[in-house]
Amino acid sequence: MIIYDSQTDTWSSVEDLQKVASENLFQELRLWRGENPLDTERGVDYWGVLNFTTFLKVSVEEVCERHIKNFASIEVGDPVYSDDRETIRLDILVTQKDLTQLRETLEIGL
Repeated sequence: MIIYDSQTDTWSSVEDLQKVASENLFQELRLWRGENPLDTERGVDYWGVLNFTTFLKVSVEEVCERHIKNFASIEVGDPVYSDDRETIRLDILVTQKDLTQLRETLEIGL
């Protein structure tokens, strides 16, 4: 799998199965539901969140549930709204099967 690291602005090839599984999860969490033409049910329902028809945490947990078999655990935190209520942040803690922990923060603007 080839992945892009935005922190170092580099592309790299990854063969470690746990790294591939975590990248697949994080990529799907960045995907808007319906954005993938081959599987329109993949991704987070960000439109529903922005239109107040679904909760961010519930939609993220649905995505995580599809990937849980690849990890020891996935914990989705509670949404945190900015002071001006213009952005929502949601922390996700992934514990891999070798007990290595990865932390990802989703942030969307309203």
